[in-house]
Amino acid sequence: MSIQWTEDLSTGADDIDAQHKELILRLNTLLGACIQQKGLEEIGRYMEFLMEYVSYHFAAEEREMSTYGYPGLERHEQEHEQFKKEINALNKEIRVNGARMTIVQTTLWASSEWLISHVKGTDREMARFLKKERRK
Repeated sequence: MSIQWTEDLSTGADDIDAQHKELILRLNTLLGACIQQKGLEEIGRYMEFLMEYVSYHFAAEEREMSTYGYPGLERHEQEHEQFKKEINALNKEIRVNGARMTIVQTTLWASSEWLISHVKGTDREMARFLKKERRK
């Protein structure tokens, strides 16, 4: 049940696609650990990576959007902030109550659902705009 990179996930912006591929790779690592009954061991590493990498990735996207005057910047930033809040809440739950399989499953679901819907929607719109602007 891993997530496979397919062309329908491609934004057409190589730098953004490379970052999305890294997120998918890490998500698949956690999925694999769960299949091997090691999800509780892997969730801490995944959350640490996710919190750092998402901040890095979102900042990179937002910097590009700001640089080129992307008209959907505010809406895009709001989606990023909402996801960061979800991840922070899940991370806090793990710290307070420990890693439980339900929280691992919730994290997997939230990460994969959000990533796929965000990439196929908002990120594609942004990438199309940035591609045109970068050519000017």
